[in-house]
Amino acid sequence: MRVLVMMAALVLVAPVLALLQPPAGLSDVALVVLPPWADRSAVVAALDGAAIGPGRAPFAVLVQTSQAHWQGGLDAGAWWIADGSAVAMICGVTA
Repeated sequence: MRVLVMMAALVLVAPVLALLQPPAGLSDVALVVLPPWADRSAVVAALDGAAIGPGRAPFAVLVQTSQAHWQGGLDAGAWWIADGSAVAMICGVTA
């Protein structure tokens, strides 16, 4: 029984861990996770980019940016910023 639970946990957690790994090279699409009370447009502006989707997600936005670092977005109120190319592909967003 424990083996089945461990296998199920691995199957459920593996995709999340794959998305959380640091990117080998930063792409031009960033996944920005932010609190719902944060000013989304201010975070996007701090990254010097443009929001490319999703339009109605309260906790995240995909941003196309050419910045080499994302510290400005964190300073503007984002909780977490990661490479968003894999998420954009899953969501069908084209930059």
